[in-house]
Amino acid sequence: SPLQPRGFVPPVSFARILLSSRSADLTATCPCGGWMSVLSIRAVESSLFRASTSFVHPLPSTACYRPSVANFKPPAVGNTRRNFGHSFGRSRAGFVRANTLTLFSIISSKMATSSNLPFDPSTGSLDTKIHVPLDRSKLADISKVPEHLTPTVLVSCGSFSPPTVMHLRIFETARDYFRSMKAVHKLEIVGGFISPVHNAYGKASLVAAEDRVAMCKASLENSDWVLCDEWETKQNEWTRTRLVLDRFKNELNQDKALNGGREVKVLLLCGADILDSMTKPGVWIESDLREFLANGLACLKRSGSEPEVTIFEHDVLYDYRHSIYIIREPVENHVSSTAVRRAIKRGQSIKYLVMDGVESIIKKRKLWQE
Repeated sequence: SPLQPRGFVPPVSFARILLSSRSADLTATCPCGGWMSVLSIRAVESSLFRASTSFVHPLPSTACYRPSVANFKPPAVGNTRRNFGHSFGRSRAGFVRANTLTLFSIISSKMATSSNLPFDPSTGSLDTKIHVPLDRSKLADISKVPEHLTPTVLVSCGSFSPPTVMHLRIFETARDYFRSMKAVHKLEIVGGFISPVHNAYGKASLVAAEDRVAMCKASLENSDWVLCDEWETKQNEWTRTRLVLDRFKNELNQDKALNGGREVKVLLLCGADILDSMTKPGVWIESDLREFLANGLACLKRSGSEPEVTIFEHDVLYDYRHSIYIIREPVENHVSSTAVRRAIKRGQSIKYLVMDGVESIIKKRKLWQE
């Protein structure tokens, strides 16, 4: 474990979790009352965690270490605090066996149960959904796809509040990847779709669907192969991702004559943060995961993310490891909707972070300008 200390680990009697909306700090004490370590966890917007640990002082290999309280300065945390206790056993060996995986299972469970979704993710079916025709205007001629390749469409689901250049860039990166790997994966990308989520998703930073759709369409004006699909936003409720993908599959394949008699494959296109969320209890329905993972998923890997580790450590993802395509972004791009919204609120420029049409809509409609 990266958090495994090199020296002697004092027995831990309890752990204290201090949680806030953006960060959490875990401090543990040994029975003698001295602070042992500080585990700092940063929660990114997707509610995932990256962690590192640093001991206040190097731990000696003998005897229980009790650093001076004067030398210990716990990091600042937010106002929201929830405490709970957990015993890890009294022996050195027992704590080492428990190691940080036990700590993280507790933290993940606590966080998952403390942030309930504003909807029931198990409800809904395509039979109850409002029909919206699929715009095929930018799809390539599927009849011209070589027989040994499978025509494939990439679908990216999300808030897009607002859509950034990164949201667009991942489509280009993914298509380049599959072009370079045709001999291996035997897929040919014939189109792409952005599908903004319904207003009922309830995210605090979510502006009205009509605004997000307008921005997505403005972003894609110059794209010759990616479209914005409004189906999710036209429904009466939030729709599970699996149903969104099923709808694309049905629409693309209901008239095989339009495809030259070919079956079109639909791949979910996402970042490593979405892949990580699939390991969190209560966020995804396992049957849904298995359904669309079996069909395939394209995951963009950025610096600092480790999707291969995520797949290896999660049983469901591991079962479908051969249908999860890990794609590295050759040109690092850390532009995010959060960063854009922050810049807007601070009166800073967002030019080149979003397309010009998006910037124009934001200014005209005064979005995120409280």
